[in-house]
Formats: sequence, C-alpha cells, structure tokens
Amino acid sequence: MNIPPNSPQLEALALQAILQNEQAAAALTVTLTPEVFYLDVNRFTFEAASQCVRRGIACDVATVSEELAHRKQLDTVGRDYLLRLVDGAPSPNWLHHARLLQATAERRRIIQAGERIAADGYAEAETVEDYRAKAEALLFAATQREETSEIITPAQLVASLDDDAAPRGLTTGFRLLDEPATVLADGRLVVLAGRPGIGKTALACAILERHALGTPPVPTLFFSCEQTGREIAQRILALRTHRTLHEIQTGTPSREAVERLAGSGLLFSEAGAPTLGAVLGQIRAARATRGVRLGVLDHVGKVVGSRRETRNLEVGEVARGLKAIAKDCRIPVLALCQLNRLVESRNVKRPHLSDLRESGEIEQEADAVAFLWTPEENLTQAQLPVRMTLAKNRHGAPGEWSGKFDRPRVRFCEAD
Repeated sequence: MNIPPNSPQLEALALQAILQNEQAAAALTVTLTPEVFYLDVNRFTFEAASQCVRRGIACDVATVSEELAHRKQLDTVGRDYLLRLVDGAPSPNWLHHARLLQATAERRRIIQAGERIAADGYAEAETVEDYRAKAEALLFAATQREETSEIITPAQLVASLDDDAAPRGLTTGFRLLDEPATVLADGRLVVLAGRPGIGKTALACAILERHALGTPPVPTLFFSCEQTGREIAQRILALRTHRTLHEIQTGTPSREAVERLAGSGLLFSEAGAPTLGAVLGQIRAARATRGVRLGVLDHVGKVVGSRRETRNLEVGEVARGLKAIAKDCRIPVLALCQLNRLVESRNVKRPHLSDLRESGEIEQEADAVAFLWTPEENLTQAQLPVRMTLAKNRHGAPGEWSGKFDRPRVRFCEAD
C-alpha cells in the first residue's frame, strides 16, 4: 500500500494500543521514537506514555494525563483527546500499524532531505563537488533506519537457527579464509590489507573471477578507485585464460573468455574518490535491483566521508558505514586497505592490526582482517613469496597461509 508522509490515523491506532494493551505499551515505547509522530499532540502523548513505562507504571488515561500535566502539556493535548483514544477496543494489528508508522516517518525524512538539497542547489553557494557530497550525505542520513528496531522474541531467535536462515557465504579459494567456514559470510565486513605492489587487487580479482564468472554467475559489485574498468577486465581475463597479463594487454583474448565476461555478474564502478554516501547508496541499489551478493571496495583510503575534521574520523566513518551496509543488506563486503610504512622498517615485516592506515576503527568494525605481506625486500620478483595472515577472525581462529604471487599471471598459488 502507498504510505503518505503523515497519517494521524496510524498515530492514533498506535497510541490506542499503548493506552489499552500492556504488551503493546512495553513493545511500542521501545521500538518507536517520538520523531515518528507528526502531530505534536500525539508526540507529547507518546513521550508521556514512554515515561510511564520507564517508571514501571501502567499506561492509561489517568497516568498519562498526570505525566502530561507534570510536563505542562496536558492543556495542549486535552484529556478529552485521551478519552477518545481509548473509546473502543484496540486493533489486534498494532505491531503492523507501528511498522507502517515508521515508514511514514522515513518518507518524511527523505522528503525533508530532498527539500534541503533543492534549497542548497538553488542557493549556488558552493562548488558542484561540495554540493554533490552534501546531497549524498543528506540522502544517506535520511535513508538510514532508526537504531531502535523491533525486539526479537525467543521464538524468533530459535527460528533464526533453522538451516534455511543460516548465514550464507562465498568461498575465496584459500583454505585459510574458507575452512572450517568462509569469512565472506553474509553481513560481514572483511578487510584485506597490505603494502602497495603486494597483490591485494589481484587477490580481489581472483575472488571476483571465481564468482562473477562462475556457473551460475554471482552478482558482484566492484568499486575500483585506482584502476579503470578496462584494466580490471584484463586482469580477470588473464585469470580466466591462464595467460599472462602482458599477453592479454597486447593480444586478443579468446572469444569464449570475452563472452563469459560479457555474461558475467560483475557490476563495476570506477569513481576515483567516491563519497561514502555514493558507495553505500550504490550497494543498496544494486542489492535491491540486481540481487548483488558481494561488494568489493578497492580501497578504503580513497572513500570520502563527511567527518573531515581529521582523516582518522573520516576513515572510521567509512568503516562503520561499510559494516552497517553489509549487515543491513545481508551480504559480505570485502574492503581493501593500505598499511602504514612502519611495517617496512621492521626486521620481520609481518603486519599487526595497529598497522592499518589512518584508523583503528577499521580493526574494530571488521569481522575479519587478513594481511598480505612478504618477507622479501625485492617486490619486483616475477614469483614473489607471500604470506597471508588472518590476524582477526571474529567467527573463527586466526592463522597463516604461505604461497607465491605469480605477478605475470596475476594469480596466487600454494608454496612448494
């Protein structure tokens, strides 16, 4: 059904349930917020009822009237209005009405954001780049769900344990990341970090090729902030055909491989410095319209957040946004990340979680953090010995994998 930006009838139905149904009062004063009520009289009534619940007092006309009088709002609301709310039995569909009420509030937030965006656009007081960033931030904030959500009952918790409701996941081809259970499970943020030239993008492309060009193709969304779509396509074709990247760049790839890429599930974005709002908005849209199952970002340091007081705050905001979108859309998000240069000055170059560049919140928000590194000084070797260290795994054990990065063929293989 179409939900208007405000509905006094829905507001009254919710309040009617709160004033007459103890279960509804306990649930709705937690799951709803005052902001969902458009009319002042309804918002004041809800706030008074919520205070009664917090004090352990049953919600009825007498107790809510007393609380409104204490707040000097009873004359505004009116005792007669409260009596009209309890005139008749409450609807048994109060929980459904509450959800519809939340939808009206979300619609209002989006409308208000659109009005603000339009007003700022006509004012022409800033550059197009700053205006675009502000518009994306306003829309992102307007479309985020309230922190308070419906309380899950024990029965719902038990239902979530069913096999069909278990988190799905995507394998990577690396035993370290796939066994006993894949780290790329739905709802998780996985960070792959390393110094430049170590093969992070090649590993991400291997995961993309594994799934986006698989049978059947898995819809994936790849944000490449440093390389063009053509360059990423060439890497994927090299993996698919087992040829070197130079051969793909200078020759003609097989028609079969090109057709496989054309019919793949790969969606691509090559914005050099996307805003956080743009990244999250595209993931949400691709999930809704294309059924995207995996999001890959190369890399975190290129995304522009709204909190620009310090870069640490900005990157922390990006990390929180990526984790939130993974959980909300129920897909894994793989985010590539750079390491601080301090790693290079150590005798043993194994990275630590504190080496994640620019923000400790990346470590905090990530469900898993894997480091790709090499003990070698010369990074230009055609067969570069590499190690992958799973330094954090919220849902399993850490570990380490040793192998080689075949630079010409942009692929990884097990150590001899």
